[in-house]
Amino acid sequence: MISLADIYSDVQTLIKNNNLDLTTQIGSVVSDVFIVPLAQKVLEELIQEEYTKAGSSLDRLIALKTDPDFLAQIEEINLTSEQLYDQIYLILNKIASNYQLTRIAAVKATGLVSFATTSIPALNVVIPVGIRVSTVLGKDFITTESKTIIVASINNYYDPDLNAYSIEVLIEAQTAGSDANTGEETITVLDDVVANVEFIINKASLVNGDDEETDEEFVARIKTKLAGNNIGTPSGYQSTILNEDYVQDAVVVKPNDIEMKRNSYGGSIDIMIVGENLDTQTYSLTYQASLHGVKITLPNRPATDIISVTGSVTGLFTKDTDYNFTEDTGLFGSSVDSTDCLTWLGMTMPTEGETLTIIYKRNKLIYDLQTLIDLDENKIIAADVLVREATKVLIDLEFDLHIYSGYDFTTISNTITTNLTAYINAFKLDEDVQVSDLINEIYNVAGIDNVTSMSINSVFGDLNIDRTQYARFGSIIINSI
Repeated sequence: MISLADIYSDVQTLIKNNNLDLTTQIGSVVSDVFIVPLAQKVLEELIQEEYTKAGSSLDRLIALKTDPDFLAQIEEINLTSEQLYDQIYLILNKIASNYQLTRIAAVKATGLVSFATTSIPALNVVIPVGIRVSTVLGKDFITTESKTIIVASINNYYDPDLNAYSIEVLIEAQTAGSDANTGEETITVLDDVVANVEFIINKASLVNGDDEETDEEFVARIKTKLAGNNIGTPSGYQSTILNEDYVQDAVVVKPNDIEMKRNSYGGSIDIMIVGENLDTQTYSLTYQASLHGVKITLPNRPATDIISVTGSVTGLFTKDTDYNFTEDTGLFGSSVDSTDCLTWLGMTMPTEGETLTIIYKRNKLIYDLQTLIDLDENKIIAADVLVREATKVLIDLEFDLHIYSGYDFTTISNTITTNLTAYINAFKLDEDVQVSDLINEIYNVAGIDNVTSMSINSVFGDLNIDRTQYARFGSIIINSI
């Protein structure tokens, strides 16, 4: 690309050829008043022309961000790379608006936190909306619903995992983005006073916070939209799903795809997504052994876990002793058609005719997306379209770690665990887990001397993830050497 110096030289030569008596060197009146402003104006017009050309090609527009010649040009007219990125950001937004697309905003992480007490309180424990909680690393959250522990029914709130009376309350990150995602048992700081609450803890990770859509991701979605403007097509389905809140990634599995297991020869289409928006469901029923047997299918699905089971006669049942949550892992698993259920284990069974109250978590996002797809105007004729959560692959890591003298192994291990949890939980579909990337992430922590013998799910080497799978942090063992 032409530079400011090239333009300056051309103008200088033109003037000299027409008037040999004029002084045109740098610093002269002719140079400062005429040549430099003219050269800058010409270069600005050339840059604007490049913007215009790039605007007709999404890939070319993105390529400007890393084009060394173009970056050199904008620097010569006193534009920074950040200003260039801002311009491309705005241009992409304008292009997308022509196709009724908007950039996906950052999403706040949401989840559940248990408010607990080890002793029976004298009064009901009320957790109002707006209570602030956080991690020790300063990730801030706030309650978004009000819940109450009723003293008169205190036994219904006993949680054997915590050895305390507790109730789970929905929370939301104070700031949007993936930085607020956090692992299980990391939200332990109660920033506001809540009477009779001794401690708080999140029993499950919060992983649904997501960053604002990048330019590259936005371009990919615009292309998908251009490939299938009609939602009643596979590419149209993908474009529509990706435009919905809480959806981090999506892929459409068609009848002839090798991943299609439901009906590989018929009209089945699976939309596999990454994302969740949990809500709490309450299911009450009159227990009849002849009708319910040892399995009770939960009505609003897909369910993700059972919070509590209480009988009007028996009282609170114990999870993993009296019952467990059985997730449907079959052909319809992780969808509204799944058969997620409560399974009785035989230790303590319900009394015939007593009322059972089952409180459980559901991924409401799947329900909302299925409702959208099932609208008449969005259907493919004769197609059976099912929205499902993609297969989560838990990543269990083990490696040897040597640190420099003067650093604390426990502190470094905790930091590595936090960093790797956030790193892995941001993976999308079809994104392999590579040892080299994990080691690079570890070396970002100060005090690391050497990392060796890393295994992923008990295997030395990279882990391949297919297009209907996504990786999530499972566990970690760090051996000191």
